[in-house]
Amino acid sequence: INAEYMGVVAWLQPCLRELQMVDGLKVTSDVIGWVYFVAWSISFYPQAILNYKRKSVVGLSFEYQAYNFTGFLFYSVYTAANYCLQDNTSIATNDIAFAIHAFLMTCVVCAQCFYYKLEKQKIHHAHLTIIILLW
Repeated sequence: INAEYMGVVAWLQPCLRELQMVDGLKVTSDVIGWVYFVAWSISFYPQAILNYKRKSVVGLSFEYQAYNFTGFLFYSVYTAANYCLQDNTSIATNDIAFAIHAFLMTCVVCAQCFYYKLEKQKIHHAHLTIIILLW
């Protein structure tokens, strides 16, 4: 091994250490991202299960569900489009998985609103106007 080669290796060592650290940060980011996905995804099930067990949506805020439907639809389209159409490294697979899962679970609860018993629940006109403006 000649001295010139050893000089190049010595010069590259800090760069290689930095690359290894970046890989470690990526793994950490991926793990935290999937933990986030699981934690937030679990939060959608209790309401859907409660509605199913009671066969009722009495007490559920229809405005909240309408905002969730709108928000998660737009969020799903945004994340999927940016992930597919751009070389955007800031959007991870778990971001897309969460957005689509959240939208689908919101659709389940919204479907329950049409299927199960409800009392005089409806979306207030002011909220309906805001939601229409958002579209």
